Amino acid sequence: MVLSILLVGVGAISAADADASSSNNIVTSTDSAQSDVTTSSIVKTNDIQTAKAVETTNDKVSFEVNGETLKEGDNVVTATVNDDNTQYSDDIVATISKDKNLPVKTANTTTKPKATVNVITTGVIAKGGDTLSLNVVVSDENNTMINGGTLIFKLNGETIKVNGTNLVAKVVKGIGSVDYKLPDGISAKNITLTAVYSSGSFNRSEGNGTIMVERTNVHIDAPIIKTNSSKTVINASILDTNNNFVIGKNQVAVKVNGRTVVKSATVDSGKIAIEIDTSFADGVYDIQLVTGLNNRYNSVRMNTVLVKG
Repeated sequence: MVLSILLVGVGAISAADADASSSNNIVTSTDSAQSDVTTSSIVKTNDIQTAKAVETTNDKVSFEVNGETLKEGDNVVTATVNDDNTQYSDDIVATISKDKNLPVKTANTTTKPKATVNVITTGVIAKGGDTLSLNVVVSDENNTMINGGTLIFKLNGETIKVNGTNLVAKVVKGIGSVDYKLPDGISAKNITLTAVYSSGSFNRSEGNGTIMVERTNVHIDAPIIKTNSSKTVINASILDTNNNFVIGKNQVAVKVNGRTVVKSATVDSGKIAIEIDTSFADGVYDIQLVTGLNNRYNSVRMNTVLVKG
């Protein structure tokens, strides 16, 4: 993690004096003092003051002045580094004085190492409704597997959420893995899968892969149609491979004994309700329903019968 501490002067110091600022580096600062620096009687000196941030456990940082831990009474003064799935603290600055007159000198800058994110789930061919295992390998600059941190995922730049919550994978011994169900009715296209790695010890890093989405197969469910009327409504359903109603609008044609009686009717959300002319003689007629190809679904034909009389 990138931490900073700033020694801006001298005077009595307490936890209430801590202040937040911004910095890009871990900084050791030295100043020639004009009076005593007091950290609850831990440090007293008229000489050179050196301040630095010390990373401890559980993403906490303590502070040292001239090698002595900064305390408030008997308690060590610490700051917690915020690290969630999408963002983390870049720096912590401790202001350990009330006197703003002394100059500040900085040295010893350090930055976070870079992680390498390799998306293993790439080149996969899938369809809407398929469940994919998103697998990622995370290593350091020496190609050593990293233990710890988390991954979030994006499809074409949009963060994947499940029930309103980011889809997250923990990295254990260099591997992050989580299952994800592609949305039903997703359009057929190549999608960029991005894995974003976040850790308190490494810079934010990401890697990309590709998922090739194909059109989903569909089928039409329609019962035998019985009528005594000159006008009859054909009710049927267009369903995907998981037996869910298809999404969006589809075009449907209707044929009676091979003759097209409805060239193209718009059907919303897979629910067919098309009226046809049945002012013909009593008998049994072949009915064919045809739905066309679109950017989500393949075309399909389905045959049933209409019984008149």
